[in-house]
Amino acid sequence: MKKIKILYILLKQQMGGAEIQLLSLLKNINKKKFEVYVGVIYQKEELEEEFKNIAGVELIYFNKKGKRDIKIYFKIAEFIRKNRIDLVQAFISHHHAYLPSIISGRSIPIGGIRSTYYNSKSAYDKLIRFRVPRLVSKLKRMILISNSHAGKDIYVTHKFSSEDIFVIPNGVDSEKFSKGNGQKIIKEFGLRNKVVLGMVSRIEEKKNHEELLEVFSEVQKKFSNLKLLIIGTGPYSSQLKKIALKKKLDSDVIFTGLRKDIPDFLSAMDIFVFPSKYPEGWPNVVGEAMCAGVPVISYPCGDVTHIIKSGYDGIIAEPNEESFKEHLISLIKNKQYRKKIGTNAKKTVLERFTIPKMVKNYEKIYFQLIKERI
Repeated sequence: MKKIKILYILLKQQMGGAEIQLLSLLKNINKKKFEVYVGVIYQKEELEEEFKNIAGVELIYFNKKGKRDIKIYFKIAEFIRKNRIDLVQAFISHHHAYLPSIISGRSIPIGGIRSTYYNSKSAYDKLIRFRVPRLVSKLKRMILISNSHAGKDIYVTHKFSSEDIFVIPNGVDSEKFSKGNGQKIIKEFGLRNKVVLGMVSRIEEKKNHEELLEVFSEVQKKFSNLKLLIIGTGPYSSQLKKIALKKKLDSDVIFTGLRKDIPDFLSAMDIFVFPSKYPEGWPNVVGEAMCAGVPVISYPCGDVTHIIKSGYDGIIAEPNEESFKEHLISLIKNKQYRKKIGTNAKKTVLERFTIPKMVKNYEKIYFQLIKERI
């Protein structure tokens, strides 16, 4: 059987959830069965070397000039025709897959759903994300792959056929996140004999860090040995630091800034706190913390309810401060409870959310699409 030729469309080589998942897929997909190309829409960025160093993957830069550069679709279509591409898949911005597919007259388009936040009032946004691809899916076989059930639900409400949307949860790099050096972080930040809480995310209002500080302030009154690590950076960083200072939490809330040694931080934590009420898709940090054996307490945002079985491998609080605080206090008080939850969390990830499992699910869909076309 000849190799299936697949072109992945990537907007930018930046450090983001979609890009990290694509890297994992590219590194692990069966190169004996697939001939793999990656078309980068915009400029080279911080992950350029990561993509360049993957064996058996050819990089192409299409150099889109701006949002209204419609020539991009013809450039991609020409590449599809010239290289006889079978499948063209966009993890995000799926118009870069389905429009070139139509123009080229060949290849099966695959769109990607990576977020559940599709409430834009822009007529252009609604047209390009929903109306046109919905028409394409009716006229030409096109599917969507979502990394979350929540993302799929959004498209179903926009009248997409449920049968044409496949859910493949993100894969967690179990080798990377189960072997962090927590002692390094404990030494660096003076955390010995402390109960360490932590949150990893971009610091912006929608991630609800401010409410976390309020909860931490209340819980800290009951315990003298708590520390909170805020890992990441973002537009709300300076404001959040001012709030911590005003609440006199500056000595116990540690802002680490942007760090790449996330596995080490997770290994140093006793509890991972995730108070986001933003409509997340499949939150990578939740799966990564669980893989590290850290008990997670979260609100029921996005696919958290599909990942965590509350009370078994994590805690899902009711969406209010009081519930979050009560569950947090329970975890802080009971070390054995934390250990049990953390052990079960790691087991869940290793059974359900590994990279090999994710890759196998993608390959299964690819083979199915080619079989249907033949």
